[in-house]
Amino acid sequence: MKHIFLLLLILPVCLLHHRLVVAQSQDQPIQDIQNIGDFIYIDIQDEFDDSDISLLSTGDVDREGLIWNYGEGLIWRCSSSGLRVILSMNTPMRGDSNNDVLVRYRFDDKVASEFEYWDLGRSKQDAFMKPESVASFTREALDSGKIILEALDPSDYNSFRFRFWLSGFSEALELLSCSDSEENPTSCDSLKRNMDSAFQAYQEKKNNYNRERMQDTAKEYHTNCKL
Repeated sequence: MKHIFLLLLILPVCLLHHRLVVAQSQDQPIQDIQNIGDFIYIDIQDEFDDSDISLLSTGDVDREGLIWNYGEGLIWRCSSSGLRVILSMNTPMRGDSNNDVLVRYRFDDKVASEFEYWDLGRSKQDAFMKPESVASFTREALDSGKIILEALDPSDYNSFRFRFWLSGFSEALELLSCSDSEENPTSCDSLKRNMDSAFQAYQEKKNNYNRERMQDTAKEYHTNCKL
C-alpha cells in the first residue's frame, strides 16, 4: 500500500491516469520511478524471483498535459517472455472465442496498419500485442512522435480510438533491461526477421501499408547491418 501512496505523491497530476501502471506496481518492490518526456518509467522486481517486470507508459493527454481519457495508456513492459506491448483501454471488451480483439494503428502521418489480433488480459480492459509483432512496432515508435490506435470488439463491433504522444521514448526504452535481448529491434537478426516478414506479408497482400513496411524494413536492414 505504501507504494501506491509514494507513486501518487511523486507523479505529476497530468500523469495520474495510468491505471495499469498503478495496478502493476502495487504489492511489488518499486526500485525507481522517473518521468521521461511523455513517459513514466517504473523499475519493478517480482517478489518471488527478483525478475525484472519494469514498464514504460504514455497516456492519452494533449500537448499541454490535460487529460483526455482517464485510465488509458500504451505500455511497454518486461515479462518472462520478453518485451510486451499493452494497450490499457479502461473499457471492458468481450473479445472473440479466442479472447482476442482487433487493433490497428497509425504512426504520425504514415499509412495506417491493417487490423490485427491482440490478446485480451484477465481484466478484459487491456489488450496485449502478439509477441512476434513487438519488435517492428517498437522500431516504428522509436521513429515517431505520435500514434493513434483503434480497438474493435469482434463480439459487438464497438470500437474505441486512442491517441498517445511518444516524446522521450528512445531514452525511456534504454532503461528496460528486456529491450537488450536478442529480440531488440535494433539487432541485425531482428531486422532481418522483420524484413523477411514484411516481404512475405506484401506477397500475400499487396496493399500500400505492406509495401511501405517492406521498403522501410529493407532500408533499415541494409543501412544498419553488413551483408
